[in-house]
Amino acid sequence: MDRKCTLFDFGSCIIYCVQLAKGGDTIGSRVWSQGTVMFKYYKGIMYNMNKMKLKFYVPRGDWAESEEIGSLLEEVKNDLNIDYEKSIITEEEERNLKEDILLSPSVSKRIKIKQSKKGKSLYPQLVVFVNGKAATFYPQQRVKEAITIQEFLTGLLNGEVKCLHEKYEIENELKK
Repeated sequence: MDRKCTLFDFGSCIIYCVQLAKGGDTIGSRVWSQGTVMFKYYKGIMYNMNKMKLKFYVPRGDWAESEEIGSLLEEVKNDLNIDYEKSIITEEEERNLKEDILLSPSVSKRIKIKQSKKGKSLYPQLVVFVNGKAATFYPQQRVKEAITIQEFLTGLLNGEVKCLHEKYEIENELKK
């Protein structure tokens, strides 16, 4: 694979970029006295790789969509260098997830937590953490609107953040 390397020295920071000839995407790092920030320029958006992490929580049971979501998460990791974790959670961990992580963004962004009608058990949840804080989660629901985990991940791979609330908050954290 042909690579075009560029080094920019701005005094306070040095930016080292590697542009991949195939597709023209740029992967790079910005180095300054406080540390290194990895970024990737992908489909017109500069993603800051150190700020975002995805956590995929799967309640015990057979969830058909888990395999597809796992494949999409791998694509996001490989294409955008955004790390993710997958956890199979117990009923107690499910309650803690609702109370400690999902409740705050649910209330502040007015999105429903998708759960079963009878037992109030969670469906698989993808939580987007920005700077260590839960910024939002998927699937997202409002009265007649919904965004699945798959739609969010596919959008991310296409350079778009899909959500039912103001997305500038997430985009600003991702873009540099």
